[in-house]
Amino acid sequence: MTLCPVCGMELKRLTKKHCKRHGLTLIEMYEKYPILLEGKRWDLETLKKMSLCKRGESPVKGRPSPLRGRTLTEEHKKKNSIANTGENNGFARAYKNYTEEQKEEFVKNGGGGWNKGIPSSIETRKKQSESRIGEKNPMYGKQRKRISKRSYIVSNRFGTFKVRSTYEVKAFDLLANSVKVLKVDYESFTIPYIGLEGQQRTVCPDFFIMMLDGTKKVIEVKDKRRLRFKDQSIKVEATKRFCEEKGYVFELWDQDILFNGDKYQEHLYRKGLKNNEGNQKN
Repeated sequence: MTLCPVCGMELKRLTKKHCKRHGLTLIEMYEKYPILLEGKRWDLETLKKMSLCKRGESPVKGRPSPLRGRTLTEEHKKKNSIANTGENNGFARAYKNYTEEQKEEFVKNGGGGWNKGIPSSIETRKKQSESRIGEKNPMYGKQRKRISKRSYIVSNRFGTFKVRSTYEVKAFDLLANSVKVLKVDYESFTIPYIGLEGQQRTVCPDFFIMMLDGTKKVIEVKDKRRLRFKDQSIKVEATKRFCEEKGYVFELWDQDILFNGDKYQEHLYRKGLKNNEGNQKN
């Protein structure tokens, strides 16, 4: 996954078409933002030569791309169209296996799946959960891969802590650099609350902070994209209620606070942490 340094859009790979939106060629984008070349097989000079060769303008020996200037004939286009029309179409073959009810739902939903826009009921989710408990779970008895247990060691003036996300590492950096913060505890207590299905659960706030003026704060670090899920919003509300009862100040820190909404800076920070982690392993 690549992050465009101009607009911050996440892309599978940087393309000429996307660069054109910003009034740049692919080579100009690489020249302006050299960090995009990290991990690439070729350096900038080689990419320039390859580009010239494809256009047939290279001063060195070589030949233009065999596809340069080539377009499909009308006959070729017609053959492609016939090959994907009617019963030959992949979706048409799948549609044959639909029941009449599924076909009606498909038309009703404007071409989407029969369950498009329909959230699963609590009863359905319970059945799904029960069907994957214990030995029924495909991960039962298997050891998780190392990457699923990723953690980061943070050392600062408050001590050494083991945290689980890059957002929490960034939050620690901000707190350690603030002269107003006297003491920081990480995941030092739990708060009971009632979950979605009515069962008793607990949430562990990320930071408990003591300020120089005596103010006590509870900070929850969360990716704002996760807040659209109801179970996450219930946790946040439970933490807010707890803070109101105790007289603490509650703050929710997301990427807008941690990185001032700059996706490119967030991308560089994550990349730097991963590189440091790889160097420590080596």
